[in-house]
Amino acid sequence: MRYVFAVAPIIKCRKVTGLAGLNHTVGKEKEGWQLFAGNFTIGEYLFHGFSIFIAQQPFSMKKFLVLIITGITALMIANCGPSKKASATKLPEPPPKLTFANNMTAVIMTNCTPCHVPSKGGNKKPYDIYANVKADIDEMIRRIELAPGDRGFMPFKHAKLSDSTIAVFKQWKADGMLEQ
Repeated sequence: MRYVFAVAPIIKCRKVTGLAGLNHTVGKEKEGWQLFAGNFTIGEYLFHGFSIFIAQQPFSMKKFLVLIITGITALMIANCGPSKKASATKLPEPPPKLTFANNMTAVIMTNCTPCHVPSKGGNKKPYDIYANVKADIDEMIRRIELAPGDRGFMPFKHAKLSDSTIAVFKQWKADGMLEQ
């Protein structure tokens, strides 16, 4: 007569592919018990450290309870270690959105004067005014991205703006062209 009892403290679990069923089975016999230990898979998950005890002879209820308590204890020891709670680290905050007053005014004053700033002697469309820059942002970006020899290139008669300066124009547009 044989009795089968499964005690399955899962020590590790990891996702794998291409495995199925039972593998790495080791059989040992000790004092009328046969122990099989190894790994098994359920779907894509591999579980390590299960045990199946097979009794070679009938046994008492006392042995059965000892076996169950031992199995539960092993399960608790294997799975109830220090908790690995998700750390309370915050995600980095996104950079503040660019605004005309805080970011664009300085870039325009540095790169678009004197032509587009009347207070500096400019006679072209004034870009020190929020509404004008907001209305012309697509054309401004197109023209500052041109090569220096291309027709319409800006800043006229000056070197091409750096990529980081051009990125300020693009980012301000992406941020919603905020004034304040």
